[in-house]
Amino acid sequence: MKAEVFTEKYRPDTLDEVIGQDDTVVRLKGFVKTKRCPHMAFVGEPGIGKTTCAIAFIKDMYGKDVWDRYVLELNASDEGGIDVIRGKVKDYTNMSEVNVPYKFVWLDEADFLSFKSQPALRRIIEKSSDTCRFILSYNYPNKIIKPIQDRCAQFRFKPIKSKDMQIYLKKVVKEEEMEVSDSALHTLATLSRGSMRKPLNLLETAKDANITTLSEQDVYDWTYWINYDEVRKLLRNIKDKDLKTSEKRLQHMVFEQCYDIEEILRAIDEEIQNTDTFEDKEKLIAISELSITDMYIQRSANPYLALRGYVARVMRLI
Repeated sequence: MKAEVFTEKYRPDTLDEVIGQDDTVVRLKGFVKTKRCPHMAFVGEPGIGKTTCAIAFIKDMYGKDVWDRYVLELNASDEGGIDVIRGKVKDYTNMSEVNVPYKFVWLDEADFLSFKSQPALRRIIEKSSDTCRFILSYNYPNKIIKPIQDRCAQFRFKPIKSKDMQIYLKKVVKEEEMEVSDSALHTLATLSRGSMRKPLNLLETAKDANITTLSEQDVYDWTYWINYDEVRKLLRNIKDKDLKTSEKRLQHMVFEQCYDIEEILRAIDEEIQNTDTFEDKEKLIAISELSITDMYIQRSANPYLALRGYVARVMRLI
């Protein structure tokens, strides 16, 4: 028997099992109760529960065993062209179904729909409202034309809170008979930035490698997620005007740990705002210079040299 990937194995089957999206779940449960719902748009970052809520909602609506008979699942990144919309989607909505109030079209990553296909989709949504409901999922609302957005009830998905994620991950760890320290779970939940997909993928990777014990350091080593303690030490070096140690720390972060440059910039920004190392005026200087450094990097400057210049400038200015 083929093993399921963790993101599917531990995907909630019902709305009652969904975590971190309480407001959305309450509204969806109301639709299940009345057996009525509008077209819907699920908006939010990847990995925070949009697909999970859509599937759980349809399962609750029509039953776990038969739900897939009444839904057409498409991913616009693969099938977002005008031919698919005019062909597969239109044909599906034209087929009648007598067993349920209406069928569903679940269109994931709808912001990949081509410019030509969106007006066609808008027309199909409009004409099929008596027999079909559309659930669109996307990350960037600005890529969806207003006539489609206006025809859908908007559901804003929030990043899953760290405490909720840790509770859920503890259940997964117990089920998989793994030993993961509380500090490792906290790091997994915190650095995943609200996405349940990231920690589940890491746990699966460890389990497949026959590694059943994970520490906090293992999390950093396996994911290449940035260690915020390194950033805090860097800020301390800047405050102390210790350029030599700052350069060594940057080299370690960029060349040895291979941290993503955007992650480094984001971590520096977050730690500046939260640190007691800098005074308020110094924080303003450090954040202002950070935005300039980001601009240099976006314009193809060498990331390490840009960060090294940032450290030197902030040392001088504060």
